[in-house]
Amino acid sequence: MAHVVYIALCLMVGAFAIGQRGGFFLYFILSLAMSPLAGLLILIIATSRLDQERRSVLTDRPPSAPPLSQQTSRP
Repeated sequence: MAHVVYIALCLMVGAFAIGQRGGFFLYFILSLAMSPLAGLLILIIATSRLDQERRSVLTDRPPSAPPLSQQTSRP
């Protein structure tokens, strides 16, 4: 019974990874090899870094730059 729960948790981590870099199969295998919790934590870290990179590319600002509302405008 414990094996079924473990595999179900690994499948859930893989399902959360659909649409992310690596996708379902990578995170499912990673969760099987390590643990579902470790796979989920890696997914969260990788997703937050990818979102940060996307935001900085879209706004042409480094991630540590202040928001646009706080920047001074040029005359």
